[in-house]
Amino acid sequence: FEFGTGLLNYCKNDYQGYGQIYDNRNNLGRTDVQMTKDSVKYVLVADAATLIFNTLEKTFAYDSDMNGEGPKLFKRRTVYGDYASIRAVIDAGVTKVKELVVEFDSGRKRPRFYDMSELVDVPPTNGTTAWSGLDAVGVEMKMLEIAVDARDGIVIDMYVRDMNITLWLIIKLWFEERWEWFKNLFRKNRKESDSLPQEDM
Repeated sequence: FEFGTGLLNYCKNDYQGYGQIYDNRNNLGRTDVQMTKDSVKYVLVADAATLIFNTLEKTFAYDSDMNGEGPKLFKRRTVYGDYASIRAVIDAGVTKVKELVVEFDSGRKRPRFYDMSELVDVPPTNGTTAWSGLDAVGVEMKMLEIAVDARDGIVIDMYVRDMNITLWLIIKLWFEERWEWFKNLFRKNRKESDSLPQEDM
């Protein structure tokens, strides 16, 4: 029984913001899409594999089949980190993050960015402890669950470093974004000119 626009069309609208807009043709495997919003709660990974990374010992291990286990839905942080890109870090006004780079045997590298500490919920108190009035506290990040798309290859390395968001980094990113914009504009104009009918001389 269908009512209104139907259940499928209702879910496509994603009114609660649970994930990327559903699209049979394009949504699967879009783990390399530049996120325009960091507000989505869940991300669909086309051929998901999960790993556990120990930030203190700098070691990792697969927690699933390394060749992937088909489409799975994950919390955004598990796929992208706390921030999808350096641009997202800068826009959030954060001055220092942890950059985690996932390297695959295909040669592809996938960076993700995390806050320096991880927020942990504090249980309600009666007002007599040092945690009174706090909803969450920051603790040192120790273990991370990482979701990757197995189509990128098998993970052969992970490395993490502290990154300061300096003025030089912001300027450098600004120039890189403008250069990329000019390249895309050039490609678009060239494609349009190539598609025009050629006149006989």
